Amino acid sequence: MLSLALEPEAAFVYCRESFPCIGKEGTRFIVLDLRGGTADITCHKVVDGGLKELKKPEGGGFGGTDVDAKFKRLLVDIFGFAAVKSFKEKYLNECWEMLADFEMSKRKFDGNDQLIVTFSARLYEIYGEHESIDDVLQRAGCSEDIKIKRGKMHISKDKGQWIFDETIDQIIERTQSLINMLENVDYIVLVGGFSESKYFQTRMKAEFGDKVVAPTASKSAVMKGAVLFGQSPASIQTRVSKYTYGIATMEHFKPEIHSENKLIVIDGFEYCDDIFERLVTIGQEITVGQYMKEMTYYPNIDDQAHFVLQVFASSVENPKYVTDEDCQQIGLLLVEIDTGGNRDFEIKVQLVFGGTEIQVEVWDGHGNLIKDARMDFLG
Repeated sequence: MLSLALEPEAAFVYCRESFPCIGKEGTRFIVLDLRGGTADITCHKVVDGGLKELKKPEGGGFGGTDVDAKFKRLLVDIFGFAAVKSFKEKYLNECWEMLADFEMSKRKFDGNDQLIVTFSARLYEIYGEHESIDDVLQRAGCSEDIKIKRGKMHISKDKGQWIFDETIDQIIERTQSLINMLENVDYIVLVGGFSESKYFQTRMKAEFGDKVVAPTASKSAVMKGAVLFGQSPASIQTRVSKYTYGIATMEHFKPEIHSENKLIVIDGFEYCDDIFERLVTIGQEITVGQYMKEMTYYPNIDDQAHFVLQVFASSVENPKYVTDEDCQQIGLLLVEIDTGGNRDFEIKVQLVFGGTEIQVEVWDGHGNLIKDARMDFLG
């Protein structure tokens, strides 16, 4: 009853409704989903009315909270770390109101006028110096760029741009790198809360011109697109794997290729434990609903009632063991079985990739689907 939607893809589905030109056959575009602390970036091409992913998704630590951090740094430069810390601890509500007002103001700031933010007198009181606020600003070396009067902090356009520019420069640099890599990019779609910043949109359009499109409600584009995606999930046709996926297995121990510490003995037979059996390679293009190779397993003991398969992801192309540093267990396949005491009882497993979730099908050696099988990704 529940389906997962990837945020950048949901954003595209919504933007396709707002900008029909994006949905034209052969259109190549980048989606920048810019939220609080992170950015999710995907690259797609429209094929047969659906989407083909051009490269594996990526992200970065640049988003709206980086701009917030610059504003907080400005307050520390003026009033000192101790005063700002005490203000947050003693007057948390006033602190959050001030930051919430900055959140609204940074969306309106277009780089051509002052950035005006509500200022709490409590911060000045905690500072505790017997000097005027103008003298405080003078001492901090920012009296030309900042004025505080009538409960408002007036920040000059140059200082306002300084608050934004480091984050925006990173986004522009990464976007340009992707354009150079992919070639013939038609559009850059901006969604997420930070995309509503007028100054950010101005900088992006100055750099990339008419390629840049942003829906009116950028912040809610993902939510609305997820609803549309749920109604038509077939709009996504292929994806590029972000990781190498595989399962933990054993194979007969070979001293020339296996580590000694992986040797285990079962019923007198030597096996190598923790082998990473690769199913999907990082960067591999996968059709949605694509079946990977069929795997056959047998019980380890005569009266085995449960079968567990561990699923792993790795950031490297060809890991050897599931215990390698770059590997992480992401799920368990749990299967209830009745072998009837038969050690030759076959269990056939196929994992299905390409969707927003990994799916699984399990059946016995006679082709009967085992319904008591589930994939647990919650741990």
